[in-house]
Amino acid sequence: MEEYYDIPVNITNDLERKIADAFLIFDHHGQKTVDVREIGSILRYLGLVPSEQEVGEVIAETEFEDSNGTVH
Repeated sequence: MEEYYDIPVNITNDLERKIADAFLIFDHHGQKTVDVREIGSILRYLGLVPSEQEVGEVIAETEFEDSNGTVH
């Protein structure tokens, strides 16, 4: 059975809600992180069709140097 937890931010619009829901779906270990390799899948889940370059740009903007390949 999947565990869900509250996101400690106030979600104010539909886009933010969809992003938060997608993040929860792709957070396979329940650690409030997703693997950067899932970013393309998350974007497609949200209805976007990013190029590999665009996915790379999103990863570069969201991944921390010490994150070990995860995004928080």
